[in-house]
Amino acid sequence: MPESRTCPICGGPNADFAGGRSDRHRELIWDGTCPRCGKVRATDEAIARVNGAGHSIPSQDRSYLLSAFFRHFGTGSADQLVTTSNVEALLRDLPAYTPMEKRDLLLQYAAATSIKVGAESDYRADRDYPIVFARDHESRLLR
Repeated sequence: MPESRTCPICGGPNADFAGGRSDRHRELIWDGTCPRCGKVRATDEAIARVNGAGHSIPSQDRSYLLSAFFRHFGTGSADQLVTTSNVEALLRDLPAYTPMEKRDLLLQYAAATSIKVGAESDYRADRDYPIVFARDHESRLLR
């Protein structure tokens, strides 16, 4: 599979992915980085399942949750891989933040990406909405 500049999870630009077949799993693996999702290592089938394929409600797109998972937790090692056998458990076990907790996450991120107190943050709603587990950059919390 050729390299991709578009993230298979969020559809964002400027991603750096190389796809290939894993001998161990015999599935297409997306392995790379995305400015929005962070470090990603997942099978094509797991991503398709999260994007709504295989669900009774086709519009049940949960890709924002997978994006939030990778942004927060990433793949710690080369052996860690999101597959169809573990993706549901990973999404189910994600924290369920209240709106106030999401606002705190946003403030913590803004502080962490500032070089000093009072300086501008590197936060960008179009890129960083997975930080607060939002569906997209137009979430009311981010405006």
